[in-house]
Amino acid sequence: MAKLAYTRSNASAPTIGVAAAARAWPAIRAAAIPAGIVLVALFLRVFRLELQAWTPDTYEQMTAAHRLVSGQFPLSTFYPPGVAVTLAPAFVFFPQTLATQQAVVIAASLVLVVAAYVGTRRATPDAIAPVLLALGVATAPHFVYFARDGFFDALNAAWIVSLILIVPWLRGRSIAVFAAYGVLLAIAVSVRATNPAFLPALIIYWADIGRIGFDPRKIWRSTFRRELIVAGATMVAVYIFFAWIGGSFSRAATSSPATLDHAAGNIAFYAVAEFGDVLGAPFIGVLATLGGAYLWRHNRTLLYVCAYMLTIFPLAHVPLPFANNRYMLPSLAFALLLAAHGPAAVIEMTARQSAIPRNTWRALAAGFVLLLGVYFAASDTLMIVNWPSNAARSDEAAYRQLRPVIASLPADALVVSGGTRGIRDSNRRIEYLDVIDYSLDTGNGPQQVDEIVQRIRHALDQGRPVYYLYTSVEGINISFTAGAGYQPYFDATEQHFRITEAFATDLKFFKLYRIEAER
Repeated sequence: MAKLAYTRSNASAPTIGVAAAARAWPAIRAAAIPAGIVLVALFLRVFRLELQAWTPDTYEQMTAAHRLVSGQFPLSTFYPPGVAVTLAPAFVFFPQTLATQQAVVIAASLVLVVAAYVGTRRATPDAIAPVLLALGVATAPHFVYFARDGFFDALNAAWIVSLILIVPWLRGRSIAVFAAYGVLLAIAVSVRATNPAFLPALIIYWADIGRIGFDPRKIWRSTFRRELIVAGATMVAVYIFFAWIGGSFSRAATSSPATLDHAAGNIAFYAVAEFGDVLGAPFIGVLATLGGAYLWRHNRTLLYVCAYMLTIFPLAHVPLPFANNRYMLPSLAFALLLAAHGPAAVIEMTARQSAIPRNTWRALAAGFVLLLGVYFAASDTLMIVNWPSNAARSDEAAYRQLRPVIASLPADALVVSGGTRGIRDSNRRIEYLDVIDYSLDTGNGPQQVDEIVQRIRHALDQGRPVYYLYTSVEGINISFTAGAGYQPYFDATEQHFRITEAFATDLKFFKLYRIEAER
């Protein structure tokens, strides 16, 4: 019977370790650059960070996530459930606080950096573009600010941009992957009422329209396949479920009255906002134009996706009665994607030129990138230096001063305000009359104002202590429904009753008034 022969390797443990390290080195080297960029992004988002929040956005979304984790429905009186669904996993394992909420937003902004790098790594032959794009998303002032701020636009941009950029990766995947993708789409679409506007970009990318052209038959055959039908059906089913647990999602979509009165101004505003700001837009615009020429030759489909996100997607926000640059973070990401290919375009276009003009044009392109980077760095530095003072002016800073005062109010007290969300948890014994909630279904016209006056009068007749908490909701006179905003509620209170100042915060607007008696 033959005996098995065992041979002992002559390689020592150090030799094996060196060989293993040599094999792993390419992967380590490839991961080093994106990992370094993520660390830069993390530093910019947490250094000197002090929490700030805004009424009602921050507190309402935190409450909605808390209700979702607790199984209480509906989630919110006027916000779609996408943010709450995104926050919920963190709220299961970590404290349900502003800090946890902010950590989720920062984590989402880091996911966006990774998605920007990975999503463009194989899109074109340009190896520099993924690095430039990831750096741009990591350091662009708007991405940094809104990852540190109390809003959720960095989270929203992470959902939209990531789900678009991973479309090529989906090819050849199992049905289960497409079903999971449909769930993610449902979450992304339900973050904001205007978000369905990004869905056509998915069709453009999936159908590879840059290759097949705008042939309806080819687009139909490419799109209506089993895996996409599963993804779409899953998205719709989960979306309907979210609408049910949200309770007021259909109402939230129309709570801000649509109007074309501000259309021209909004279009002009967003035309700049999607390229950053007035100072950065010329640099990004020039580089993006060059990058568009590069993508025209190397990935026309991705160029069409960028063009859609820079032209059609912003139009979904034009009918709103207000404009904000934070709504354009997804578009800004695609403007930066185009700009990241600008240097490669210059290199390619000057390849056959003689040394002097070739080097001159390439130096100019490098100068544009460098100047843009210097502008980003200077803006970020200024932002971080001034952050504590910015946080000290946020609604949360005022509420920190107000909560002990509210906690000391008598158990039968009534507090009327448009900004009760920031102080409700400080005293659950008293009654809050939130004028936003009160008028959400009916509008905040004269009849609703008079009804609030009657509620105050009735409480005073009962001998109850009544207070009006004046906040930025009234001071800025914002409106979430039809009407003149929420300042008229305070004006009517001041007109019909004698009021005295009970407590004043260090911040503008925020004051607590005691309503004494009828005038």
